Amino acid sequence: AACYKTIEISVKLGHKHIITIDEQLNTKSTSDARTHIAKIMNQWNEAATAEMSSDAKPITGHRLIQEIRKALAAQDILVTDTGCETIWSSLFYEVLASGRNYICASGSLGWSFPAAIGAKLAAGDRKVLNLIGDGGIGYHIGEFETAVRYNIPVVVVILNNM
Repeated sequence: AACYKTIEISVKLGHKHIITIDEQLNTKSTSDARTHIAKIMNQWNEAATAEMSSDAKPITGHRLIQEIRKALAAQDILVTDTGCETIWSSLFYEVLASGRNYICASGSLGWSFPAAIGAKLAAGDRKVLNLIGDGGIGYHIGEFETAVRYNIPVVVVILNNM
């Protein structure tokens, strides 16, 4: 239920701005349009900031993504699973460096965990964090044994988002 409330808030925040862009961009020059888009992005960020700094319990998806962003350096890797994790991270996770440091697992549930293990093998000293739901982890829970056996240090955050 918390997942859907967060999505609803995110959609409401975004929908207002999409309508504004659609209605106003056709009447603006290219430089005016860029200025207008920058203004709308600032408004979006201001509205999202309130959600991201909320002390509500249980913690909101917005806030979780903000805390993950604080915990990871620009070159570290976030791997998210299909579902709420992808929605929240694609809206609120600020990518700070070029390269493959944000991997969004679209498609079948659960594959972000083995993908995170593979990313860690390729990433060397960079941290890798996997954000996955309780349903997704069930598909590949046996991979914890693989990570432990081969000493692959991956941080896994499992959401109880049933």
